[in-house]
Amino acid sequence: MRQSTPVRMELKNSRYSDWELRDQLTELIYYSRYSGIDLANFPKAISEAKLVHGHEGLEEYHGGKLVLETNYKTATLISQLVKMYPVFSTWDIKILEIKKAKSKKGAIKKEKEKIMAAKKKTAAKKKPAAKKKAVAKKKTVAKKKPAAKKKTAAKKKPAAKKKTAAKKKTAAKKKPAAKKKTAAKKKSAAKRK
Repeated sequence: MRQSTPVRMELKNSRYSDWELRDQLTELIYYSRYSGIDLANFPKAISEAKLVHGHEGLEEYHGGKLVLETNYKTATLISQLVKMYPVFSTWDIKILEIKKAKSKKGAIKKEKEKIMAAKKKTAAKKKPAAKKKAVAKKKTVAKKKPAAKKKTAAKKKPAAKKKTAAKKKTAAKKKPAAKKKTAAKKKSAAKRK
């Protein structure tokens, strides 16, 4: 943690009533001056400290705690002072880091950014898949075209063969008929003479 990091301190002392905690804690300031430790922000922090009551005794509240906010440097100096002087050995100190609440606008922006990033990822995943599908379709179409051409060519070849065969047959039939006709003409011309 940095020295300027804001922290929350919880100070408890079961020897004193809740109302005496603040006064007893100011003794730390005198001891800090005596030991040469500078606690410049601490008096203000004590005056602004919140008193959280504990359970109720016969006449006064006991077992409560003072909750104050200061920086990490001051908090560590106070804990050093408590360890140095046995007078403060009954003090129980907890130091907790204060986490700053994120602004709503910043949180909303981050959420939008996350959503957009997720959309981009899914779009990026879909594009290659769509490209692969298009390439696969083209390949199948390209494969089908030669096969279709072969089929039509195969269909055309027998038909063409049949046509040529039919033409040859008709031509063969016509030749003897033509020969007969010419022979008949020649005979009729010979008779006339």
